[in-house]
Amino acid sequence: MSSICLSVFLSLLSVTGAFGNGLVIVAVSRFASLKTISNHFILSLSFADFFITTLVMPPAIYNYILRGKWYAGKWSCAIWSGFDVLFCTASIFSLCAVSVDRYRSITKPVKYSAIRKRSLAYKYITIVWLGSIAMSTPFVVALSTEDDTCSLSGSKVYSLISSMISFFIPCTMIVFIYVRIYQVAKYTARNSIAPAVASVSFNIRHAASGVRISSVVCAVPQSEEKRIFTRRKTRHSSLQYCAGEITVTNRGTGFRDGGRQRLPKSYVKKHPRSRISLMRERKAARTITIVVGVFLVCWTPFFFIHVFFSLFPSIKISWTAYNIFKWLGWANSVVNPIIYTIFNKDFRVTFKKILHLEKITQQRNSRKQCTLQVNHP
Repeated sequence: MSSICLSVFLSLLSVTGAFGNGLVIVAVSRFASLKTISNHFILSLSFADFFITTLVMPPAIYNYILRGKWYAGKWSCAIWSGFDVLFCTASIFSLCAVSVDRYRSITKPVKYSAIRKRSLAYKYITIVWLGSIAMSTPFVVALSTEDDTCSLSGSKVYSLISSMISFFIPCTMIVFIYVRIYQVAKYTARNSIAPAVASVSFNIRHAASGVRISSVVCAVPQSEEKRIFTRRKTRHSSLQYCAGEITVTNRGTGFRDGGRQRLPKSYVKKHPRSRISLMRERKAARTITIVVGVFLVCWTPFFFIHVFFSLFPSIKISWTAYNIFKWLGWANSVVNPIIYTIFNKDFRVTFKKILHLEKITQQRNSRKQCTLQVNHP
């Protein structure tokens, strides 16, 4: 009974992952508003995860029902195992590509935006899939089945190299990149412009230059609240307002007025610092924690035991324990659409359009309005 329940649960997991990743693929492919450079990497990730949930998980469920026995033949085992290595590696590499793209967009926005074209995204994606194919091909060639079983067993050298290239190196890159992204986001939030001063209202006319100032609206960082600073340039003058003082310099006639006119304190309305910075820091920390945390939780156990038992073949691991760790890694393909898309408003709106949920919501709202009009003529 427990085996049947677990098989049903794994089947639902596979269907959910296929449905979620399929929605992402349709959304990015059909809707122009989502055809951005960043979403090209998300599309590559979704394709890899979609194939995991449709081509890798179902045979694994079949293998689980038969308690590890494989009666479909050697070549089908080789193809399934090759798909497993290929798409799992492509999924991890795609996560790495997403991280690199976001890191360069945040740390070097001007320089990277100049070269951030679709052609560059296609190059990255091509590298992702060619690298994944290169990792899976030797495994398929060297795979051997014994006693009607189909398992991911290979040589010690291949297991170590493949684990390093497919997981440990990308994992190190992803963790490092997201830590740097968090640091940059935190620094930017702390030094961002916040409304320390909302407005300054006054009416001053400089007699010599004929310059009139009626109002100045300024905002400064928290670290500069004591030195309020803004500049406004016109054809005739350069005006600087600093700590409630105005310096007027007439550039047109070469006349320089070094005097300063101090503003009455009553005109300066100081507002408390906004909580936007704190919210940004928390949001960045939460998102990065989810992305990196789920990735590590899902894949780290499997690759550790994969390397460990390759180094120490005399130590055996139970078939059930091995499959638990393997399914935990595959579960990352189910969670990825939630992390990378559901929290994005544009994707949520697009999903509603694809599923026709907007029409249903509009129909319900119209019915409610009609009911209210009938009850309250």
